[in-house]
Amino acid sequence: MTDVIRELLHRVPFQPFTVRLNNGANYLVATPDHAAVGPSRMHVAVIWTGDNRQHTVSARNITSVEEAVTP
Repeated sequence: MTDVIRELLHRVPFQPFTVRLNNGANYLVATPDHAAVGPSRMHVAVIWTGDNRQHTVSARNITSVEEAVTP
């Protein structure tokens, strides 16, 4: 899944996407600056949410990555 996230972060034009975890958490990645994939494919280093909180996510806990639907 981290390869998919890396691709989406570098897509031009950027399209927001949601990372869904196996514990039910969902994180919207609104801009490319809102997430970073570490050099190891096992972690998305940080996802920053709109309230300026950061979340370190293990790749094994990601169940899906979905592009946001735009109106």
